[in-house]
Amino acid sequence: VWNYLLKKKVNQITKDLSRTEQRYRTLIESSPDMVFMLNSTGQIIQTNKAAKDEFLFKNLNSESCHLHDFVREDNRQGFDEFLTEIINNGCARNEFWFQNEDSGMNVEIVGTTTTENCPVTGRPLICCFARDVTERNIMEQELIQAERLAVIGKMAASVAHEINNPLGIILANAEELSGGELQADDFTSAVAAIQRNAVQAGNITEGLLTLSSPKPFTEESINLVDLIDESISFLWTKMKNINLNIDFPEDGLWIKGDSMQLQQLFMNLFLNSIKAMECKNGGTISVKARISGKDEERTARIVVKDDGIGIPRENPSPIFEPFFSQSKNGFGLGLFICRRIVEKHDGIIFAESEPGEGSQIIIELKA
Repeated sequence: VWNYLLKKKVNQITKDLSRTEQRYRTLIESSPDMVFMLNSTGQIIQTNKAAKDEFLFKNLNSESCHLHDFVREDNRQGFDEFLTEIINNGCARNEFWFQNEDSGMNVEIVGTTTTENCPVTGRPLICCFARDVTERNIMEQELIQAERLAVIGKMAASVAHEINNPLGIILANAEELSGGELQADDFTSAVAAIQRNAVQAGNITEGLLTLSSPKPFTEESINLVDLIDESISFLWTKMKNINLNIDFPEDGLWIKGDSMQLQQLFMNLFLNSIKAMECKNGGTISVKARISGKDEERTARIVVKDDGIGIPRENPSPIFEPFFSQSKNGFGLGLFICRRIVEKHDGIIFAESEPGEGSQIIIELKA
């Protein structure tokens, strides 16, 4: 009787385990995301149906196949560092360009260690969940470009006025020169004035063309103090009734990032502040930047504050969602684009506000 009951219990547990295994297998196999089981060297141990069906990964039957082999050559060192980060920290997330001989795709990949160890290396196996985000990234870049052009449109009237000033001086001096009655000294001064104002007009248009040109994400060393000053200089004609308080570190504030995208970020924030104070016919914009933390924990914190109409209490989070706008004239993409730019730089952005008493946007970026 005891043997019969034990055998029955073992059979029941075996069936339960088999059913649980089948349930998890079905869950993984039915996932639309690609799932890879790797050892610590990146060798592919197992994949799900989505990975096997993906055109890049159809030849995954070989046990010697490494996921590293599918990464674009200039991304491979970063991918190896990604695997090391997973092993050291237990999880990691990144984006890489995967390709075969014919085509490629941008893949967002999340990796985590498992409780199972590799029988060969003795180190934990790695489970990676990957998703093709090529179309999503293209759409985001199109949105960023659309918002950049919208900023250019908002600046068009003031820039036209700025260009008219040097053009008027050029025209006046050209008329003097065409009269042929100027003395040598006056002639030299007129030519110098034409040259100087032509350069000024060219610098204005060059700045606009630079802002409007779409470019891929490029990481470089940036002094945020200079970048914010330059962003403000583009908009100074819109700030005639606005007081500007600047509080920057004297020795600069250096980070790694894309200067074009960060400039678009701050110009959007300044334009939002200007818009929020239109009904008051002016006000104050305060910009404060500081570095906190040490070594790998160093953070650049930038606060853009205005005393405009503020944000209703129910809206601080939704303002960063696409197509959310408090203005009837806006598309609601400005702050959404700001959030995506900050996220691209592994930072955070959030808002604090009191209705009728202004608002402040806080940005934290790795320094």
